[in-house]
Formats: sequence, C-alpha cells, structure tokens
Amino acid sequence: MEKKIALIGAGSHFTIGLVYDIIYFKDLEGSTVGLIDTDAKGLKNVERIIQRMISQTGADLHVTASTDRKQILEGCDFVIMSIAVGNHWDAWKLDLDIPAKYGIYQTVGDSVGPGGISRAFRTVPEVLEICRDMEDLCPEAFLFNFTNPNTCVCRSINRATKIKAVGLCHGLFHTTRFLCKVLGIPVPDVQYAIPEGVNVTAAGVNHLTWILDLRINGQDAYPMLRERLSKPDAMTMLLDWDPHRKFYQSYELFKIFGYWPSCYDRHICEFFPWFLRKNGRLDLVDKIWSIEELEKGWQGRLSPDLWYFKEYVERERKEAADYAEGKLPIEKVLKRSGEIAVPAISSIIYDRNEIGFAVNIPNKGYVTNLPNDVVLEVPGIFGRYGIRGIGLGDLPKGIDGILQKRVLQQELTVEAALTGDRDIAIQAMLLDELTPSLGVARKVLDELLGAHASRLPDYWFK
Repeated sequence: MEKKIALIGAGSHFTIGLVYDIIYFKDLEGSTVGLIDTDAKGLKNVERIIQRMISQTGADLHVTASTDRKQILEGCDFVIMSIAVGNHWDAWKLDLDIPAKYGIYQTVGDSVGPGGISRAFRTVPEVLEICRDMEDLCPEAFLFNFTNPNTCVCRSINRATKIKAVGLCHGLFHTTRFLCKVLGIPVPDVQYAIPEGVNVTAAGVNHLTWILDLRINGQDAYPMLRERLSKPDAMTMLLDWDPHRKFYQSYELFKIFGYWPSCYDRHICEFFPWFLRKNGRLDLVDKIWSIEELEKGWQGRLSPDLWYFKEYVERERKEAADYAEGKLPIEKVLKRSGEIAVPAISSIIYDRNEIGFAVNIPNKGYVTNLPNDVVLEVPGIFGRYGIRGIGLGDLPKGIDGILQKRVLQQELTVEAALTGDRDIAIQAMLLDELTPSLGVARKVLDELLGAHASRLPDYWFK
C-alpha cells in the first residue's frame, strides 16, 4: 500500500536498515520515503545509498530528501525520528564532562543522571517544533521516536501536542537474545530478532525495564536461567558475550529482585548509582569495560561509551561516503534492521494487531501501581486505532519503588524542559542519586545551561 514516510535525522545509523525493511517486507510498495537531516552532506550520501539499494533490488520505492523538513512532512502518514541536538561528540561530551568535574560519573548520560536531564533540556524544544510542523502539515501521522531520552521526549509530545507518538527501543530485544544464548537457544542472524517460541513480558521505563515473565515454548524459563547461571562459567558469559554490552550488574540485580532488568549494564548502572562509586571512586565499572578502555575513557573524565560511539560514528560516516560513491558493494547494506518500526507501520495499516514487546506510551492503567499518564515501556498492540498497551496489573513492590522515583524525576525533567524553571530542574537533579548535594546540583546545572546556551530556548535565560 502506498504511503508517505518521513525519516527525521536521516543521517543516523537507523536509516539504511529501516529503508531496507520497507523494501524487504513489500507491504509498502509504491511508497515515498522522505529523508530529512540538517547535515546536507550526510543527507546526500544517505540518499545516494538508498538509490543504489533501490536499483540493486528493483524495489518500487520513491525517495525525496531535504534539509527543510516542511518540504517533506506535508501529507506524511508516518514519521520516524532519530535526532541529536548538537552533534554527538560536542554536545554529548559536555553532558558527561561537566558532571565528572564534580565526581559524577555517567556511563551513557542519555536517559537519567545530569547528562540525561541536560539532553532532555536541549532535545525537547526541538522535538516540539517538529511536532508543531506535523500538526500543520500531517496532523494524523503517527510518530515513531528513537530519540533519547526516549521517556522524556514521548512524555513531552503527549503533554504539549496532539501528535500520536510512540517511543521504540531495541534494548529489550538485545537482552532477550543474550538470555537465549545463555540458555543455549540459537538466535536469528537478523539483528535484535528473537527466536520463535520465546516470549517476554516486560515493564518499566526506557533503559530500565524488568522482564516479568520469560517463556520458552510456553515454559517458565527463569528456573532454567538460574540453574545455568549457577555454573562456574557464568561470569564469562556475563562479561564476554559482547565487547560493549555486558550483563554483570544485571545479574546482581536479578539475584536481588528476582526479575532480569533490561537493557544492559552501561544503561542499567545509571539507575543504580552505587554501581558507579565506592569511597568516591568507581565501583564495578571495570566489569563493564576492560582496564584498557577505562584508561582511555574515565581517566580523561570521559565515559568509555562516548569515545566508543565517537569512533563508531566516524567509521560509519566514512563507510557511508564509500557506499554512496560506489566504492563498497551495496549488497553489504541489504540487511534487515531488526527494529520493529516498519512491521509496526504495516500492522497499523493492515490492522494486524501485532504485539510489540517494548513500546513507550502513556500509562493508561496498564501498570496499576504507577501513576497514570507517565510514559512507561510496556508491551503494546499495533492496529487500526494506533497503539494500545497491554494490562499488567501491579509491579512487584521493590521494582515499583525504584520506578516511582524515576517516573517522578522524569516528570520534573519534562516540566523544566517545557518551562525553563530552574528550581524544577534542580528538583529533577536532586531526585537522582548520582547528584551528591544541593550545591553540586546548582553548579552542574548552571554550567550545563551555560555550555549549551546556543542549543537552548531563550526562556532558560530570562
């Protein structure tokens, strides 16, 4: 069925895989894909790559591209957003480097902690401008968000606009694949895809969901998982499965709470700050990265995650230019993304009512002991009427207690991002246990606002 789909932030690593998904599944033949990015050079490279993909596959797909989103958004049926306000290196570096001056170490800094809060402050206003353009040009379109902090972005959209939005994340799929491998279950070659017969039910906030039920062919897999992780080689599995995604701290939390947290250690530990300090120094972070990585990263007051990502982005951009110029065979990028965005679009169009294991939507009683309207990551159903969550009832008390604080912190973060109220911003920081004191919160906030002044609305400085 012919549709118009816009990808905002088309220079991101999501785009090529998502476009191939459109080609692969064939449900959207004849559709137009509109590419939007503020980086004209990167946008041109992506457009040329996609044209090569279409030529190679013979796909019935049309492509347009512009740095002016208004030229693309008009009449769109679906919008997929993956943006970064301020380039990944300069802006992200500030979010990590400034708190580190005060002993606040963050592994990622894109969801919680001072870094996650700062990212929300500069991202939310830009997202709302995009949504206001959508209200004018494609008010009935569905917005699929990959932009972090995903929870705060989606909550802001829900609060301040009429746009139908859902946040998507592959963290739960990655975690489930890891657990399958621990249990000796082969996983598909498609990135993030999970094996047939494996079912997960999870709830929480983005980057901290809890797998409440894990089943393999209908059988409870948690007893099997506990047995397997009691073996002598368990530590090797937790630390060596992926060079950049490890599960040591996840296992520690599993032993305490009885449910496996998702996604992986570098995100998880920011929600449990005691993992990031011990007598003023880092504790257990060496279980996430090697000593060599720590020396390269943390000793320079910079998260290893950031320099890793910087190297990844630089390599990705060079490869994109080579693919665009025909220096690399296009067959190498003809791979499914494993993301659920395109299958979700198809399910909405054809009313298939397919289940997405992890969607970020307002809580409408899906979790009964967390506040209504806060954005949660829960299972959802994609169909003719959009996205509906699945009721889960009460969460276990310990998990509920952790999430209560986080959803309230994120509510305060959104309120500050919408208003520029510094007192509310300080409240959001003080609810984060990475922040050691009121004095530090004030200093970190002032420095972050000053450093990001060119990326922030004027109302922060009145």
